[in-house]
Amino acid sequence: MQAEGFTFGFYDEPKPQELQGEQNKDPAPVPIESVSLGRMLKYIPSKLSYACVHGLPYKLVQRELWDVKMQLMENDSLESTPIELKLLDSANDLVPKVYEGGFKTWECSIDLCHEIKKLNILGRNLTRVLELGCGSALPILTCFQELYQRREPSTLIFQDYNIDVLRYITLPNLLLNWYFNTQEHDSSQEHGTINVSESLLQEFSDDFARNSITCEFLSGPWGSEMQSIIQQSYGDQYFSLILASETIYSISSLEPFIYMLLENTRNISLIAGKDLYFGVGGSVLEFYHRLQNVVSSADSLKTVKSSVNNVGRSIVYWERASAAESSTEPSSSRN
Repeated sequence: MQAEGFTFGFYDEPKPQELQGEQNKDPAPVPIESVSLGRMLKYIPSKLSYACVHGLPYKLVQRELWDVKMQLMENDSLESTPIELKLLDSANDLVPKVYEGGFKTWECSIDLCHEIKKLNILGRNLTRVLELGCGSALPILTCFQELYQRREPSTLIFQDYNIDVLRYITLPNLLLNWYFNTQEHDSSQEHGTINVSESLLQEFSDDFARNSITCEFLSGPWGSEMQSIIQQSYGDQYFSLILASETIYSISSLEPFIYMLLENTRNISLIAGKDLYFGVGGSVLEFYHRLQNVVSSADSLKTVKSSVNNVGRSIVYWERASAAESSTEPSSSRN
């Protein structure tokens, strides 16, 4: 199978640019990796350029994409594969089994941020959060802001198919949003650059430890191998809140995705997606029906419409019935 790039074919998307070389051979399997916050920090450059996220009623920032390109081009270690750098300059949304679109911020992630604000995560004790296919990680960062402002002990797990997305987009976005919650800055600026010193990174790491905030970064495909890693650290159905956006576009990925939801959801899962993914096969309705077939009839399962303009968007809301009956915290196998 060739790793052909494609877009989702929406009305406002540019035509894909052809990628050379790597498309003419089968991609190597993407390894599954679990990396701690401390080990990830070595990939943070000395400067980070950021922009405010538009469409939200609160301040959330993310790293500028051109800043990622500059770091990758200057990376002498060549740990980033050439195709990922090419993809940053192309119109391809994804390349199957190679790249799953994590460098791009998707509309549904903004929808999910709005829904999280309605959820009252602090009042419902939703402090153990996993985002599947996180990419820029705006939804879980929305949770982080609320949890951090109250200094609530929490577990935040960032999962994406590509380790380079976690290194160069996800982690910098976490650092940036921590920075703007703790350091003096000009809040009126929508774009800017921060200097990242070793002392700032140490303060970042120490602050998380002091406030009992556990972070972990998982990369690779969904399935039993990834689940065994989660199982070893956290056990069954540990996460009180699971988030995902734009993860249901492919029919072939629905089974492993639903497997991850069933194995890990203790309380609530929120899955945002487009009502129909033209040319790819996925849809909110298809996902909803498949999930409905495997969850308990006593569970709460519903679809919330988030946009009806052009390509419709919705959020699937699943809450386990057992969650309302139990107020005890699950025990983690991690000391």
